[in-house]
Amino acid sequence: FDGSFSINHPDLIIDFGHRGNKVTVDASKALIAGYYQSAIKRSLLVGCSNGGRSTMIHAQRYPDDFDGYVVGAPAYAWPGMLGLDFHHSNLAWFSKAGSWLSPAKVKLLSDAVLAACDANDGLADAVIDDPRKCSFDVRTLQCRGADSDSCLTLPQIAAVQLYSSDLKNSYGDTVSPHWLLNGDEVAGLTVWKLGANPPPIAANGRPEPLVPTIASPNTAQAFSFFFEYMTRIGIGETSTWIRISTISRRLTA
Repeated sequence: FDGSFSINHPDLIIDFGHRGNKVTVDASKALIAGYYQSAIKRSLLVGCSNGGRSTMIHAQRYPDDFDGYVVGAPAYAWPGMLGLDFHHSNLAWFSKAGSWLSPAKVKLLSDAVLAACDANDGLADAVIDDPRKCSFDVRTLQCRGADSDSCLTLPQIAAVQLYSSDLKNSYGDTVSPHWLLNGDEVAGLTVWKLGANPPPIAANGRPEPLVPTIASPNTAQAFSFFFEYMTRIGIGETSTWIRISTISRRLTA
């Protein structure tokens, strides 16, 4: 994730939030109608993930642009959904020395979860049908001797347990739900949360503070700084977050 485009450019934040798609839609419709020399009979907007967010926000701000909107897995509420999610990940993988998992250890975890729960649905097909029913115990991967790619150390086990547990505040409220271990960790955990290289370690043996850039190769770290930056340049419904998130009905273009 590279959020450097947003630094000192509120116009680009608005473009990313919703205006860029609006301009593209208007231009595309004009080009299509001109090329075919007829009015567009029906149009749909389809998006998933961040595309789902942009589809939802387009439906809120420009509801008459399309006949229908198809939204898949929308990342629609960035401050809560993504901000707290990546904070949860950073607590698990970067708050203590030795917690980080290498790509090889991520594969070890992924393979072990799949081996333990793949057949729970009666079919061993490399897909866990319902991860909620997977009772995998990460402690079975604990190193009994020297650390290696074939086992997890105690700090790494604690990190997996934190990652797969609800993150609660001081009042006991869940602020970030747990991540289900589903045997597919190898597909995204390194890319989205861990990074391919370990974090630098300070002289006191703890990980260095997060890389001070919102264009970090590590998505979780980069987004944490993007979250901080966006929060500091505005709060509430007048903040920059409202230009990106689809969490209010009282939005204006």
